Amino acid sequence: MVAPNLLRGGRRHGFLKNVVTHPELRWRGHGRAVVAAALSRAWADACHHVLMRSKRPNSRVAYVAQGSRRSGEA
Repeated sequence: MVAPNLLRGGRRHGFLKNVVTHPELRWRGHGRAVVAAALSRAWADACHHVLMRSKRPNSRVAYVAQGSRRSGEA
């Protein structure tokens, strides 16, 4: 989802939540492809940033593999 923003010159925010792959289809790159496509679209739409969230404890590994970092990290 892309949402409008009043700051940062009007550049939008992107939100990506709960990318899940069926257990029988994991580790084949499907989830990475979905995240990569969503990020590509967000950057093409000139988003200021993309917030990627999940309640699953191991989701951070997948998001970091896509170049994400925790808010406040350099």
